[in-house]
Amino acid sequence: RYGLRIQIVDEANRAMFDSGSAGVKPHMREVLRLLAEVLGEVPNRLTIEGHTDAQAFAGNGRGYSNWELSSDRANASRRELAAGGLAED
Repeated sequence: RYGLRIQIVDEANRAMFDSGSAGVKPHMREVLRLLAEVLGEVPNRLTIEGHTDAQAFAGNGRGYSNWELSSDRANASRRELAAGGLAED
């Protein structure tokens, strides 16, 4: 079902995002943009998944949940990869 699966883990145990946020942290922005250069050479299509921590997301009563947050994080990562030169398609 999956080809090559890349999971980004920081050896310093730093998070990619603050809890409850879809804003990519600066150190991860750099990693994603460098990774874009390498992934640009791969002929396969890519799938990006977003994840959240186990804390329930209050959502400020708007119905926003960890489900939406994980999607927003995947899109934020996609935008960083595109900023690093990875083709949008």
